Amino acid sequence: MAQHPKHEQKLNKYLQQFIDDDPSIRRRGLQEMTKYILEVPTGLRLSFTVSHLISPLIAGLSDPIETCRSLSLTLVANFVSECSAHELETFGCQIVCTTSTRFGSRPFKESVEELRLRHCLDMDALSRIWCLIGNWKCASRYWLARPGS
Repeated sequence: MAQHPKHEQKLNKYLQQFIDDDPSIRRRGLQEMTKYILEVPTGLRLSFTVSHLISPLIAGLSDPIETCRSLSLTLVANFVSECSAHELETFGCQIVCTTSTRFGSRPFKESVEELRLRHCLDMDALSRIWCLIGNWKCASRYWLARPGS
């Protein structure tokens, strides 16, 4: 990341906002990150996401603020569409587990119907990608182990 100090500085600024306790600061950081990260070269974007961003994003899927959950889901979906098979194997199970807890029982923890649909579509896409790279056993194990399955 030393080759891109401007990008590194902005990404770290938005990350610090995203992990703040104040919901409005978190939302603003995620909004800025969502816009800015597409300007970052792909290699740097993936490196930053893997080393700094993916864990807070996965946690953000359960954020109490709807906008934060939605933006986190957008960034996770972008990561899944760009990441390598190794990165998908490393983080895919965490993503599936976190997402599936939003649907364990009624009433759903995810109260926003649009976000429930997006979670389902993204998990369907993730399981299809896993199937293509040979990790279907891992994906199916997590889907079938969910409560209420």
